[in-house]
Amino acid sequence: MEEERKMPGKRVNTGELGMSTRMKIAVACYVAGALIGLVMFGRYWMASEFMPYHAVASGTTWEAVPAGLQLVILALLKAASAGFLTGGVVALLLIRPVVNGENWARWTALTSSAALLIPLLYVTLSLRLATGAPSPVGAAAGALALAIVAFFAARVQTAGTIAESGYGASAPLRRG
Repeated sequence: MEEERKMPGKRVNTGELGMSTRMKIAVACYVAGALIGLVMFGRYWMASEFMPYHAVASGTTWEAVPAGLQLVILALLKAASAGFLTGGVVALLLIRPVVNGENWARWTALTSSAALLIPLLYVTLSLRLATGAPSPVGAAAGALALAIVAFFAARVQTAGTIAESGYGASAPLRRG
């Protein structure tokens, strides 16, 4: 059963879980984006050689790469995995404050996602265009799209006007 509460200047939440349909969509987007990040973390952290698309892009096999360079590549894959882990964990940690209507959390989720995913999308797309390698452009683009949808879906509706909230131009001055 859906319930609607309208109080001047207060957030309006509806739905069985105290969330509007839009907020449920936002939470689903945050969870899906986090899962993409965590899956990518696992894939890159557990890698024992470069990704198949790296072989296509480089035109070589893992066995043909010198041992010292293999160590460097594996270290870089693990460093990249740390970014995926961080992105996934941050997305999950910000769900509660976003649901609670904390606007800073929406902006933090969007900017942290953009800071990770826009450069990632640029690199994966550049690699694909330059070499034809099937780099994970879709995962980066999908995760970025989820972050953007979540940002707009999580906007908190407020009931009433600023004047009705007691903070408008007609509100009495309060001195400390």
